[in-house]
Amino acid sequence: MTHYGILSGLAAVLVLAGCGLSAIPSKDLSGSANDPVAAAQRDSLGLGNMALYNSTNLPALTLSGASSHLSVGGTLAVTGTSIFTGAITASGGVLGNATSATNLASGAAGQIPYQSALNTTLFSAAGALNQVLLSGGAGAPTWSNQSSLSVGTATHIASGTAGQIPYQTGPGATAFSAAGTASQVLLSGGAGAPTWSNQSSLSVGTATHLSGGSAGVIPYQNGAGSTVFLNAGNNGDILTFGASSAPSWVAPSSITVGTATSATSATTAQRVSFQAVPSSSGDSCTTGQTAQDSTYFYVCVGTNSWKRILWDTIGW
Repeated sequence: MTHYGILSGLAAVLVLAGCGLSAIPSKDLSGSANDPVAAAQRDSLGLGNMALYNSTNLPALTLSGASSHLSVGGTLAVTGTSIFTGAITASGGVLGNATSATNLASGAAGQIPYQSALNTTLFSAAGALNQVLLSGGAGAPTWSNQSSLSVGTATHIASGTAGQIPYQTGPGATAFSAAGTASQVLLSGGAGAPTWSNQSSLSVGTATHLSGGSAGVIPYQNGAGSTVFLNAGNNGDILTFGASSAPSWVAPSSITVGTATSATSATTAQRVSFQAVPSSSGDSCTTGQTAQDSTYFYVCVGTNSWKRILWDTIGW
């Protein structure tokens, strides 16, 4: 049955359940628009609030047809399943919550609905391409550029290529160093970019070991900042200075000394080295040491013990 009714006024409550009218005698309001009796019946429903409901034994209320409309001057409460295909005008409040909606009223393309208060829905401004939505807490959410985000932990860093090292160019700004070559080491650039350097160009203050060399070899400089090794000599060899050339090992028998404290044989030394003339017999000395002046010849006969002999003054 199609129901027509224009409800207005401030008094009673009309309940439409199924195809009848409860609280008043059932009436058929489906007369034609030209039927004066039906028109009078429809016009006589001058009521205020209207409650629509159904139960398991009653069908839903359906208003349809080209002329069907529902006008409620009071409060419309819908507790059942109702289908309205005509216009609904409510000058009072509408009680209850919709279980589903195809579209939301208002808003524009790209806007996001959010609650600004209880039962109050607003729309955020549309963001730009690839922006992300940030919560505003109890306030409105806002759109933000991804580059402005600060994350606690990241699995990967954006950009960069294989072998590059990330470093900070300033607060919140990360760049990448150029990739080095194999075995290079990274040198700090202070406040600038770090750089890769060859190990051979490094200068260290202290080293525990020298790179290269073998047992018995001697390191020496063959130029500024350049260290090489002299091959090991034979047992007992003596290292001689090479002035502007490399040092070298020589056998002891090839060395001629200017002075010697003592000699193993007459052929191994040209002369004996004399000590300073002692000032007393207890001056420091080692057994066998000698000294001389124009008056005496001095001989150390024991540790810190000198003896002297007067030179012969008779001519030969």
